[in-house]
Amino acid sequence: MDYEELESRCQMLEAENKKLKFGFADEIKKWMEETLTTEMYLRNVLTRIAKHYMTTKQLEKHAAKFGLSYEEHLEMAYENIQADAKFALQRTAKPKKAKSK
Repeated sequence: MDYEELESRCQMLEAENKKLKFGFADEIKKWMEETLTTEMYLRNVLTRIAKHYMTTKQLEKHAAKFGLSYEEHLEMAYENIQADAKFALQRTAKPKKAKSK
């Protein structure tokens, strides 16, 4: 599978994820772990954080749709961002310390 195919697959999975409203589906995470290189995975996570999470104004406007207060909705979004970042960190190697001269 080349990069364009993977990018297309990721976009399709992102569209599916939007239907779920909160979090990132376990089967999508599993597929990404098995298929994507670390760099591609990190790019996907950063893209998701940058483009697919609602802004604070959008959260405030849409909180009632989910039957939540703005504060609850904001807290859940923040937790989702933290979970995505934590999951991405698990995929990366810890940087080695530079040798001192």
